Amino acid sequence: MRRPNRPNRPNRSKRPSCPTWPLRWPASRPRLSPGPLRVALLVAALAALPGCEPAPTDSTFPDQVFDAGATADGGGASSDGATTGGDPFVGTWGLATDWSTCVTVGSRIETRSRKILRVEVTRKGNRLLEQRQLCQIQLTPIFGLKTVVPQVVVDAMGTWQVESRLLGEGGEEIAYAGGLEGQLMGLQMANPIYDVMPLKTEPSDPRLIDPENDGNPGATFNVGPSCKLYVAQRETSNLTGRVVGPGRIEGGGAHATEQVVFGSSAAICGQTFATFSNTPHHKFLMLKAAGKGWDDDKDGTVSCAEIVKHHTEWMTWAEPDDKRCPEKP
Repeated sequence: MRRPNRPNRPNRSKRPSCPTWPLRWPASRPRLSPGPLRVALLVAALAALPGCEPAPTDSTFPDQVFDAGATADGGGASSDGATTGGDPFVGTWGLATDWSTCVTVGSRIETRSRKILRVEVTRKGNRLLEQRQLCQIQLTPIFGLKTVVPQVVVDAMGTWQVESRLLGEGGEEIAYAGGLEGQLMGLQMANPIYDVMPLKTEPSDPRLIDPENDGNPGATFNVGPSCKLYVAQRETSNLTGRVVGPGRIEGGGAHATEQVVFGSSAAICGQTFATFSNTPHHKFLMLKAAGKGWDDDKDGTVSCAEIVKHHTEWMTWAEPDDKRCPEKP
């Protein structure tokens, strides 16, 4: 039996129909408009990367449909908990994304959002069915100040499914077209990609969650030594790249963020700055775990914590460089 799948919907027993491709923003949904959004001081842009960034480009994939009980086309378990043998794409992967954003404060400066994810991949034809989980996020500081997303906020995101494509198998090069996804912090949505964000004037919106149980609406980001920002945030992105070797995929992608600020512990956290997504300087690396020796506790699986522990062995983060942020002509 086949049933439709909407991309990036949190795991549920029933999945409604996915949006029609090519992707279009519904008429009822306001488009992201350029211009400044409210973020926490300068460094809050690190966690927020606000919605003045361009929306991801349209996709030309057909409707996404997969078998409810689809499993990998072969492959067995290796001693380190990742699938080996059979299909080279099936199994556990580590994924590191390194997003670049330019912040305008007089001149333009670059900030980077560094994420590590665990990805469990099954396959049906040229489709990779990826169950993703954010393990850790780190944001580069500006002027010595740093925005920190508490781990409890990351853990509350759970897992979500992304359907990607392999293009050109059998040729000299295999392209990887990652599915569109929406990562949510401080809220839950039936459709994380297309649902309308809460309004700032609606802190009682039932979709908001309080991962820290601190009584404030949405997630709490820590800005600098003492400021706290209460937000609901959605990051929409997709990865595009190529298979560069066995169990290794590299590339870049598109990325945009929407953030609603419900309040802060200090007025200075509500200052306004303009940001934009620095698309040419996004990058990602996806590496299969099989044979890497990441299963430290020898329990037969590679966990988020183990991927985070070993990520420095295979991922090199780009350091912020203001020269990557062009000035207005």
